Amino acid sequence: MSDFDPARVEADLRAQSTGLGLPLVFVRETESTNDDAKQAARAGAPEGAAFVADAQTRGRGRRGHAWHSPAGENLYVSFVLRPNLPVASTPPLSLVAGLAVVDAASRYVPAEKLRIKWPNDVYLDGRKLAGILVEGLTAGDRCSAVIVGIGLNVHTRAFPEPIADTATSLALLAHRPLDRSEIFVALCGALEARMREHLEHGIAHTVRALASLDYLAGKTVSIDGISGVAQGITPDGR
Repeated sequence: MSDFDPARVEADLRAQSTGLGLPLVFVRETESTNDDAKQAARAGAPEGAAFVADAQTRGRGRRGHAWHSPAGENLYVSFVLRPNLPVASTPPLSLVAGLAVVDAASRYVPAEKLRIKWPNDVYLDGRKLAGILVEGLTAGDRCSAVIVGIGLNVHTRAFPEPIADTATSLALLAHRPLDRSEIFVALCGALEARMREHLEHGIAHTVRALASLDYLAGKTVSIDGISGVAQGITPDGR
């Protein structure tokens, strides 16, 4: 029996007055929840609408990388947000979503083992726990909608090559039982709170919240053939 129960999720979100996550669309299988959310956003889906699948056949991450999406094991969700931001201000939302994932995941695993890898990954004990894909629907120089897709590994204990040595899940370090419905509700509340803070206080506030969670800080990185030591995230989220 699946541990994602849409009816229970909807009731819990309403009980907690959490606007994000409603209306909720849940399907057993889809190609990509981000594609589903984009199509719905173009048709007028409201702020907060969420699209969840038990499995994805063409789940993807940043730069088109495939996302391992087995049935019944993890969370694959995409939210429709309508923050009315300039197009140039949307990339840092992946960092905002990363903070929300950390907030939700820290209920189940040691918080000190969670880190955010710029620009769109969450790491647990040095391995990738979650990936975030932010895509905007543009209207001139502003976004009419922003799709925030999150893939969070929950129950998976064995990963295929080539990610067997680099991926992890909550199940591998959890100190309490895992329930995808409960985790989703926690994620909705966390993302709603982090988005509110970001929109009220700006990117500098978000960057300050990331300072102690920066996975790359102090590590040698290579970008386009140029190597150096990562000093942190700039005040504008770069």
